[in-house]
Amino acid sequence: DWLMLGYACGKIQVYDINKVLLLATTTSEGGVEALTSDFHKGKIFYADTDGGLFEWDPLDNKRQRALSNQINTKSKITCLVTDDGVHSKLVKYLVSGHENGNIDVWNLLSDQATILFSIVSAHKSMITALRVRSAEVFSAGADKKIKTWDIGRRSFLSSVESHSVVSSLLVDRDIVLSGAGRHITVYNRQTLKKVLRCQLTGSLTNMYVDSNRQLYTSATTIRRWSLESIAERMKAIEQRNRMRKKNRERTPRKSRKNSASQAIEIGNIFQVLNDPRLRTKFMAFLKHSYAEENLSFWIVVQRYKELFEQDNCNPRALGELGKEIVAEFIHEDGHSSVNVVSDIREELTVLSEHDFTTSTFDEAERAIVFLMDSNFFNVFSLQLTNGSDASSTSTYESNTMSSFSFYL
Repeated sequence: DWLMLGYACGKIQVYDINKVLLLATTTSEGGVEALTSDFHKGKIFYADTDGGLFEWDPLDNKRQRALSNQINTKSKITCLVTDDGVHSKLVKYLVSGHENGNIDVWNLLSDQATILFSIVSAHKSMITALRVRSAEVFSAGADKKIKTWDIGRRSFLSSVESHSVVSSLLVDRDIVLSGAGRHITVYNRQTLKKVLRCQLTGSLTNMYVDSNRQLYTSATTIRRWSLESIAERMKAIEQRNRMRKKNRERTPRKSRKNSASQAIEIGNIFQVLNDPRLRTKFMAFLKHSYAEENLSFWIVVQRYKELFEQDNCNPRALGELGKEIVAEFIHEDGHSSVNVVSDIREELTVLSEHDFTTSTFDEAERAIVFLMDSNFFNVFSLQLTNGSDASSTSTYESNTMSSFSFYL
């Protein structure tokens, strides 16, 4: 794990947390305004107070390039994040939040980074926090609102109002955590409904999750929390609320059966793939079935095709990306190898960097969609209709937040 520190004087430092070792240092002409990283490829992205956007390789201090400047960002960058979803190892989104309330999604495969698209006036005022997870953007603004956006459809999903301006956001599986003032609020990721709130001893300045799903919060003191415990507590509260609602309503059995059958009739694999919330649940279900590589492949291919349609993309970079996708998903010894017939596998593995086109993975994509539809979708749909949670596989842990007060 890396620890990145950006300073108002323009200095950036990268530490190896495990070895407590300073790895690299660089200096920006302007003060550091926002900072994020792509750990898989060893890149750090930062924005300075002059409006510039830069890419830096901390393992090669001399390798640094300007991605943009204030002319084409138009408004100062206040937040900068990359996608931390399970499938983002190969194709990451770089997303920036701005002082004027806009959100920009960047294409990093061009010689000069360009904006894929913008969400204009995402918030009425400055973006104060951003997070991207599985092609879903979570944003918070000085207008005290938390919003979710679908990158694939480039559309608004939902919104909730916070009690105060949110300074930090985190997304983990089924939960969204927001830090505002002296409070951490936990929301259900699917509904964006508030489930519980915890009071800290001081004002929150930052939140961080390590590879073991341990949450660290920085306020007056640094605290460590178990995300498993938070998720378990949230599910227990939601289960209790469902039981209370069921007891109040006393819905006739016949009516419940009709609503369940309607839910099954409207479901199909493509509705799941194209809906970020259903897709998140489906990913959790596939992970429980040890088959998440299939959905990861489908998502990566969608991003690949989207980038290929951009006129300013570097053909060599796209070819390299195509080779990386083949190595990861198509090769039999790939880390996330999917189950495709030998003819498709052989055809893709022999391609050179110059042979890739926007339709290169179409046949493999159709085969994987058919596999997910025939082997997993019906069971997933049934569990979803019955209200069971396929992603709930963890055992209960003692609540590490017992020393703090909760209010519902």
